[in-house]
Amino acid sequence: MSASRLQKLLKLLESNNESTRKAASKQICDIAKAHPSQLVSITRKVHALLYHSNWETRVAAAATVGGLADAFPHQSVQDLAAACSTPANASQQALYQVDVPLASFDLDKVLRKGQPLLASGGQEYDTAGDSSLPLSERVAKQRQMLRERLGLGKGMEGKAFDDIINTDELVNEDDLAAALTAPTPKAQASAARAARAANRQRSATPEKQQASELLRSESMSARERNKLKRKHKALQRQDSMKTDAQARAAGIKACAHEDSPNSPKLGKAGGSITPQSAAAAAAGTVLSDEQAAEQDEAEWQAIECGSWPFQRLADQLCNDILSPVWIVRHGAAAGLRELLREQAAAAAVEAPLLDSTSGWASPGGVGLRRLGVVLPDTLEQASAANAAWLEDVIEHLLCVLALDRFADYVSDQVCCVSFIRHDSGFALLVALRLTSIVYRHPSACSSVAWAMHTEHFLAQLLLLSCVAQSAGIQCRLVRIHRHTLVHDALPAALVVVQVVVPVRETAAQALGAALQPTSLSTLQRVLELLSSMHKHQEWSVRHGAFTGIKYLLASRPEVSGVLLPAALPVLLSGLTDKDDSVQAAAAEALAPMAPLLLAPEYEQVVDKLRDILWKLLSSMEEELSVVTSSSLSLLAALYSPPAHFTADVALSSQLPVLWPFLLHNMSSVRMAAAISIERLATAGSDPAYAAALGPEAPGPGAWLQPVAGPCLRLMLQCLMTERDARVQQGLLRAWSSLLEQVEAADLAAGLTVHDLRAMLNMIATPCGHALDTSQLVIPYQGRLVPWGSDVAEEAGFSARPAKKLKVKDDSSQSLSGMSSQAQGAGSGAGRLSLDPEAWPGMEDQEPAVKSRLVASRVMAQLCCKLQGQEPPIIPGLLYQQVQQPAASSRMASSLVILHWLQLVAAKCRDAVAAAAVKAEPTQATLAAIKLEVVGAAVFNLDQGSAAIKADPNVAVKADPSAAAKLDTATDIPAVVEPSALTTVALSAAICAEVPEVLPDTCLAYLGAPGASMPSPPTADPYSELAPLYARMRRDLYALVNASLQVGFMLTLPSGIPIEQVSSEGAIAMAAVVPPEADVGDVAAAKAALLQSASHVQLMEAYLHTSACLVLASTVVASGRLPAKLNTVIQNLMAGLRKEPVVALQEVAATAVAELMAGVAVRQPCPNEKLVKNLCSMVCGDPFETPSAAAAEGAGYEDDVQSSKLLCPTQSINSAQGNSTQPAVTQAAPAPDPAAATARVGAECALKAMCQRFGPGLFQQLPSLWLQMSAALGAAVGVDGAPAGDAQGLISAMQVVKAVVPSLHPSLVPLGLQLLPQLCGCLRHANAAVRLAAARCLAALAAAQAETVLPLLLKQVVPLLGGTNPVPSRLGAVEVMAQLVTQLRRQLVSYTVLLVVPLLRRMSDPVAAVRRKAALCFGSLTALLPLAQGLPLPDGLDEDQRQCAEQDGEFLSQLLDNRKVEDYCLPLKLKVELRRYQQEGINWLSFLRRFGLNGVLADDMGLGKTLQATAIIACSVAERQAVTAAPAAKQQQEPQQQQQQGSADDNSNHVAAKAAVSE
Repeated sequence: MSASRLQKLLKLLESNNESTRKAASKQICDIAKAHPSQLVSITRKVHALLYHSNWETRVAAAATVGGLADAFPHQSVQDLAAACSTPANASQQALYQVDVPLASFDLDKVLRKGQPLLASGGQEYDTAGDSSLPLSERVAKQRQMLRERLGLGKGMEGKAFDDIINTDELVNEDDLAAALTAPTPKAQASAARAARAANRQRSATPEKQQASELLRSESMSARERNKLKRKHKALQRQDSMKTDAQARAAGIKACAHEDSPNSPKLGKAGGSITPQSAAAAAAGTVLSDEQAAEQDEAEWQAIECGSWPFQRLADQLCNDILSPVWIVRHGAAAGLRELLREQAAAAAVEAPLLDSTSGWASPGGVGLRRLGVVLPDTLEQASAANAAWLEDVIEHLLCVLALDRFADYVSDQVCCVSFIRHDSGFALLVALRLTSIVYRHPSACSSVAWAMHTEHFLAQLLLLSCVAQSAGIQCRLVRIHRHTLVHDALPAALVVVQVVVPVRETAAQALGAALQPTSLSTLQRVLELLSSMHKHQEWSVRHGAFTGIKYLLASRPEVSGVLLPAALPVLLSGLTDKDDSVQAAAAEALAPMAPLLLAPEYEQVVDKLRDILWKLLSSMEEELSVVTSSSLSLLAALYSPPAHFTADVALSSQLPVLWPFLLHNMSSVRMAAAISIERLATAGSDPAYAAALGPEAPGPGAWLQPVAGPCLRLMLQCLMTERDARVQQGLLRAWSSLLEQVEAADLAAGLTVHDLRAMLNMIATPCGHALDTSQLVIPYQGRLVPWGSDVAEEAGFSARPAKKLKVKDDSSQSLSGMSSQAQGAGSGAGRLSLDPEAWPGMEDQEPAVKSRLVASRVMAQLCCKLQGQEPPIIPGLLYQQVQQPAASSRMASSLVILHWLQLVAAKCRDAVAAAAVKAEPTQATLAAIKLEVVGAAVFNLDQGSAAIKADPNVAVKADPSAAAKLDTATDIPAVVEPSALTTVALSAAICAEVPEVLPDTCLAYLGAPGASMPSPPTADPYSELAPLYARMRRDLYALVNASLQVGFMLTLPSGIPIEQVSSEGAIAMAAVVPPEADVGDVAAAKAALLQSASHVQLMEAYLHTSACLVLASTVVASGRLPAKLNTVIQNLMAGLRKEPVVALQEVAATAVAELMAGVAVRQPCPNEKLVKNLCSMVCGDPFETPSAAAAEGAGYEDDVQSSKLLCPTQSINSAQGNSTQPAVTQAAPAPDPAAATARVGAECALKAMCQRFGPGLFQQLPSLWLQMSAALGAAVGVDGAPAGDAQGLISAMQVVKAVVPSLHPSLVPLGLQLLPQLCGCLRHANAAVRLAAARCLAALAAAQAETVLPLLLKQVVPLLGGTNPVPSRLGAVEVMAQLVTQLRRQLVSYTVLLVVPLLRRMSDPVAAVRRKAALCFGSLTALLPLAQGLPLPDGLDEDQRQCAEQDGEFLSQLLDNRKVEDYCLPLKLKVELRRYQQEGINWLSFLRRFGLNGVLADDMGLGKTLQATAIIACSVAERQAVTAAPAAKQQQEPQQQQQQGSADDNSNHVAAKAAVSE
C-alpha cells in the first residue's frame, strides 16, 4: 500500500469540492479493502478528521467511516443465531457491561445535575500569559486581544476605540493582580486530574478487576488467555490516557444512577481545546508513531480473533460525544451515525471464526469472514454484549439530546438584542446572529441584566460578548454614530428566524441508527425517556426530545404503528409549544408518520392535527416564524392521497391562510406553501372517494370556485418576482394543479377583467422599471387587497407612486364584444417582500425576460382553460396590449399568444397521435386529413384568414382536385402519423381556438417601416423611449439657441414641430451646421445632440429587434405564413444576430426551425439559404473561429494557443524561442460582441433544428450535411490532413462542433464518421486548422464522452510519438489541452492513457510542444489520485488496455519510488553501496530510462556524489557496450567465414576419401 497515496486522499477530504471528497472517500475504502491489515490504521487517521474545524470535512470523514463499515461487515447476533443449532441453556455474563441499565436510567437527574454542553468549555478565553513579561505588558496584550476579538479597532469615524474611551481606567494592574491570586480553572482541572490519577493508583476499575480474575482462571484455552492478555494491556493504555471526556461521561452516568450529595457534578474539561487540535484533545494525548503502531497491531490481533473491527473507534466516539467542544461532539455523532447505520447489529459481538483470512480479511476479498462452531454460550454472550453496548451508546446520545445547548442561527438579517449607550453619546448595538441570548438562554438573563446596569461601558461589551459566545452564538458589534436615535426602532428589529442545532440533530440521527436492532421494549423505554423531556423549561431540552422522537419513529417503520399511540399526545403538545423551534421539531416528527395517520382509526386525530395546523398558520400570518416550513410540509402530507376529507366551503375558507407564506422571506417556506397549495388543489379528486360520496356530491374542484381566481393572481405575482428556480418550479406545479382541478366556468367567474388586465400588465413591466403598485395585491385576513388601499396601508404597505407609461386610447381598433378600454403597459406588481423596486427585472434585461417568459407560459395555460367561456375576455385584452406602442407590452402579449398557439398545436398533434394508436378511422383522424386538404388549397390560393374561416366548398371550387381528396378521405388508411399534420393543417385547427386576428395583428406590425415608427400608420416611437426623446429634444433646443447666438438659424423639417422630430431628423439637423459656426457652444451642443440621438437610435433598434422577434415567432407558430416570407425571416434572423438575451434567441431559434419544417414543400424553398446563413453566423466570431490567414507563415515555435491552458478561447500569440521560419506577430483579436451574439443565436438555431427534425434532419436538410462534410471529405494531402482551403476546413469544423452534440441518438454514428477527418486536421500545417480541430474534437468528447473518447484517443495518442512530424505533435498536445479544459473530471478514468505520452513530450525539442505538454501533465496529475483503483472505461480495445496497464505500472513507480526495481550496475564499484544509496541509484536509473529530469537531494555526506557518478559511469559503460557490439560482430565474421571454409574443406576431403575407398 502506498502511504503517500493514502495521505493525499486524506488531504482531499479537506477539499472544497464535494465530488472530490466523495471520490477520495471511496478510494480510501478501496485501499482498505486491498490492504485489510491496515484497516485499524486507516480508521484511526479518518477518525482524526471527524474533529476537523471544517463542516464539510467532518461530513466527508463520517461518510468514509460509513464506507469502511460497509466494506468490512461483521457477524451480527442474527448471524450467530443462524449458525447455532442448539439453543442456549443459561444466560452468560456479557464481556461488555453497561454501567447504568437503560431500565434504571434517570434522564431527569441528568438534567438536574449535568452541566450544559455549550459551544466549548471556555478554554479559548484563557490566556496562557508569559510570566516573564511585566504585569502591565500582560494587561496590554490581553486588552489588545479582546479588542481585536470584539472588532473594536479603527472604524469609528476613523478613530480607534482608545481615542474615544481610555480603557486603561477601566481595568488596571490591581484588578489583574487580585484575579491572579484566585485559583484558575486550569489549576483546578490539573488538581482534579492529579487526584484522579492517585485514585487510579489506589484502586483498580471494575473492568480491570474482572479482567484480572479471568486471567487467573485455569479453565480457559490458550487462545482465550492470549486474547485477555491483549485486552488487559489495552486497558492499561486506556487508563493512562483516560481523558476528561471519559470522566465526564462517567459523571453523567453517575448522575443518572445515583442520587446522593456526593454524586459527581459535570465540570469543564481541562486543557485547551481548539478546533485545529480537536482530535488530540478528544484522545487526551498525542501518541507517537510507535505507540500508535503498537495499539493498531494489538487491535488487529483481536480483530483476527473475531472481535468487532470497529470496537475501539466506536468506544472512543461514544466518549467523545460528551466533549465540551461542539465540533468534537458533532464529529463523534456523525461518525457514530454512519457506523451504526451499517453495523449496529454487530456492535461488541465476539464471533468465533473458522479462519482469519476469509471474506474481507484477504486482500481484495469481500463479505463476512467464515464462522467456526457457534456454541450456545457464545451466542448468548454475544447477544448480551450487543444489547449492553447499544444501551450504553443510547444513554450517551440521550445525554447529548438533554444537555446540548449549542445552536447556530441562519437568516438574511441581523437582529438587535440589546442597546448600550455611553455617557459620551456613542452607542453600540450588540448584534447576535439571528436571535437573542436572553430569549434562547434564560440562564444568561442575570448576566445581561447586570451588564446593562453597570457603569463601565467596556465591561458591558466584554460581558455580553463572552456570554453570547459561550452560549454558542456568534456576535458582532455594530457602530452607531453620535446622536443616533434607535430606542424606538429596536423592537421592530427583533426577528424570529430558523434555528440550526447540528449536534442535537446528528445525535438524534445516530440514536435512530442505534435503535435499529433493538427490541420493542427498548424502543418503548427510549420513547418514554424522550417523552419525559418535552415539558422541560429549557427550549433546547424540549427541542432535543422531539428531534429524538422524530428519528426514533423513522428508524423503525415496521413498529412505528405500535409506538405511534404513545408518541401522539407528546407530539400534539409539541405543536402547541410556546417556542417555535420546538413546534417545528414536533411537526417534522409527525410528517413522516402522515401515511399511518391517514388510516381510518386516526381520523379524529388527523382532524385535530389539521385544526391545530390551520390555527397555528393563521396566528403566524403577520409574525413569520420558523415553524412555518415544517407546519406547511405536515399540512401537505395530511392532505396527500389517500387522505379522505370533505372538500367544501370550509376548506376554501382555509386556503387563503397559505397565501402570506408565498411571500415569505425564506425560500423553504415559499416552497412548502406552493406544495401545500398543490396538494390542496387535488383535494377530493380521488375517483374512489368521489364515488363513495354519491352522485349528488359536488365535483372535485367545486370548492375552489371562491378562491381559484385570487389564488392564481397572487401566484402569478409570485412567479414574476421569484428568484429561486426550485420555488418557481413548485409554483408552476401548483398553478397547473389548480387549473386542472377547477372548472372553467368557476374560474371565469372568479377572475374579473381587472384581474386579468393586471396580470397581463404585470408581465409587461419594462426592464429597469418598478412594478406598478396599482397592480399589486397583498393577502390580508383571507382576501387580496390592492397595495394602495387603506387596508394595505394599515397593514404596513404604503402606496408609492410608480412610473407609468403614457398610452393612447384607440378604441376604433377594438373588436366587437371586446373591451374597448385601451390599457397601457404600466409598471407591474409585487415582490417577495412586496417591494416594487426589487423584482429581478430591475437589475438586468435577462432576468426580466426570464420572468416574462415564465409568466407568459402560465397565462397561455389560463387562456386554454378559459377557451369557450363567454365573454372572451383574454383575447380582447391581448389584442389591446399588442396594439400598445410600448415594446414591453407588445412582447408580453405576443409571448402569451405564442405559448397559447404552441399549446393548441401540441394538443392537435396529441389528438392525431392518439387516433393513430387506436388504429381506426376516428373522427379526429378524418378531421386532421380534411384540415390538411382544405388548408393546402387555401394556401395555394393565398385566400388569407377569411378563406380558413369560410366553408370548405370555397377551396373545392378553387381546386377541383381537392373534392376528390375529400370524397376519398374515408378510404385513407386509418393509421396516420403525427407528422402528417402539416403546418397548414395545424393553422386551420389552431384558428378554431385562437382568434386569427391575434397572429394577423402580429404580422401587420412586422411590416413597420423602421424602429423609429414601430406602430404604423402613427409615427409615435416606443413609449419606453419617452425620457430619451425628451433629452434629445432638449439638446436640439440647445443647439438651435446656440446657433441663433452666432447668427445661424437651423430649419426644422417641413411640417414637423420640434416636439415630434425623430432621431434621424435630429442628426440631419446637426449635419447642416456650417463649419464656421461649429465652434464653442455650438460645437458642444451639436456633440450632445449627436450623442443623445445616437443613444435613441441604439435603444430603438434594440427594442424593435426584440419585439419583432417575438411577433415573427408568433406568426410562425400560428401557421398563417404570408406568401412572401421575407418579413418573417428577416425579423427572425435579425433576432438571432442582435438579441443579447439568450432566452429570446432560443424563442427565435425554435421559430426558425418550425418555419423550415413548414416551408419544406415550398418552391422555391428558403431552407438552403437559411442553413447557409446560419453556418456563416456560426463561423463569424473571430474570437471563437481561428483565422487561417493569420497563421500562414508562422513557424512551429509560434504558439497559436495562449500559454494559459484554462482560457476558454485562445488566440495567436507572437513567436517565442528560435524559429527557422519567419514568425508572424499578430495581436489577439478583440472580442466582438455583435459577432459573439450572432454566433450564439446561430448555435441555438442549429440545436433547435436538430430537435425539431430529429432522425430526419439530414434527409430534410441535406445542405446542412454538406456544410459539415464537404470540406472535410476532400482528398488527404501529403501531411495526412484533408487538402483544400484551410479556412473552409475551419468553417466546416465549427459547424460540426455546433451540430453533432445536439444530434438525435440515431444520427450520432453518422456524425462520428467524420472523426478520422477531424483527427487528420490535427496534422495540418496551418496552426489555426489544428486549433479548430482540437476544439471541435473536445466539444464532441464533452457531449458524448463514453462514445467519442475511446475512438478519439485511439487516433490521437499515437500522434504524440516523437517520430511524428512537428505539426502532428502540436495538434496532439493541442487537443489534449482542449480535453483537459472542457472535460475536467470526465477524464479521470482516462488519465492513465494520457499522462505517460504527455510526459514524453515534456522533453520535446519544440518549445511549444513542451509547454503545452507540461501544462496538460500538471492538470492531469492532479486527477491521478482519483484515477487509482478505478477500472478502465468501456470502449477501449485490447491494445489500449495493454498500454494502460503498462503505463499504470510506470506511474506507480513514478509516484512511489519504492516500487522501482533494483538497478544492476554493469560495472563493479570499489565501495559497497548502502541501501538508501542503492535506492537513489534506482531512482536515477528510472529517470534516465524514461528521459526524465530529477533532483537528488539529501543531507551532506550521505553519498550524493557517489550515486551521481555511479549512474554516469553506468551510462557510459552501457553506451560503450552498445557501440562495441557491432565492432565485435565485424571481427567475428571473418573468423566465422574461415572456420566455415575449413569445415567445408574437411567435409569435401572426407567425401573424396570415402569415394576412393568404394
